[in-house]
Order: sequence, then C-alpha cells, then structure tokens
Amino acid sequence: MLDYEHDEEEHRIDQLSRKEVVDRIVAQLSEEALTVWAEAMAKRGVRIDGRRRLPSKRPIQTQHAKVCGLPMFLSVGFYPDGKAGELFVDITKEGGAIRGLIHAFAMLFSMALQYGAPLEVLIEQFSYMRFLPDGAVEGDDRIAKATSVLDYVVRHLAVHVLGREDLVSGDPPVEAGLR
Repeated sequence: MLDYEHDEEEHRIDQLSRKEVVDRIVAQLSEEALTVWAEAMAKRGVRIDGRRRLPSKRPIQTQHAKVCGLPMFLSVGFYPDGKAGELFVDITKEGGAIRGLIHAFAMLFSMALQYGAPLEVLIEQFSYMRFLPDGAVEGDDRIAKATSVLDYVVRHLAVHVLGREDLVSGDPPVEAGLR
C-alpha cells in the first residue's frame, strides 16, 4: 500500500506536479514490481524511457502538393536510423482555423512519434478520415485522391516513408468505413 501521509511542511498531494507524484509512487515500489511493470509495457510497445529527440541536423523530405486546390508543403524529419520523427504541414492559402488545426495535428503527431508511438498505428488511425477539403491531389505522383488533408498527410507517410502500396488508392477500402 502506498503511503501518502505528509508533514505540515510538505505539499498536499493535489498540489504536487505530475512528476513529483510519480516520483513518490515509484520511490515506494519495489525493484521487482518496477521490472515487471517495465516488461509489461515493453510487450505492449509502450516506451517508458521518455522522449527521443531528433538531432539538430537531420535529413528532411519535403513534398509540395495540393488537395482539392489547397496548396501545402509537407515535411518529414528523420532520425539517423531512418525512422520518421517529426512532421510539418504548412497550408499556404487557408484561413487561420484550419491552418492552426493542421499545425496542431502535425505537432501532436511529431510528439507521438518522439515518445515511441509506431508510425504504422498512427497511419491506421488517421487514414481515410473524411472532411473538407477533399478530392484530387496534385503534385504527388503516387496519391491521386484524398478524403481530407489529414488523409493525404498520413497516406503520404505510408506510401513515401514506409513504402506501403495498399494506401496508394484514393478510395478507402470497404472495411475502413466512414470516419
């Protein structure tokens, strides 16, 4: 059982930062319990050692394309081992709302990759997501049609970074359904 008692001089548990709470809990766990937990997380593919930052100098692949006439630049930064580690999407002619949302998506996507989320899982989650603008893709020799900007971004990663041929088509597979 974890002990949360404290002296009057100490902070209350609800006033501590997340890191302080985790540190207190971990300090009270046995080495064996931590090892079992770490192994269980590793089997699930969860990294527990924190963020893997990209080096200051890194290879980047940039693609200029248009989805339904909406121009964008898509850049992917890579670790030295060739794995994708960051994503930038710059929409050049769109209002602040969609531009901000796409930028926030790219930041979250990058953080997920840096904390160990598998690119394959992220692609499966976001491919064929439907919202406007959607339609013809210009400037990408492999992907001709997208169901949204996010669909194009993740399928671009699948095709050009992972070499997946199953996501080249612009038509979602029957089992994908509507998202």
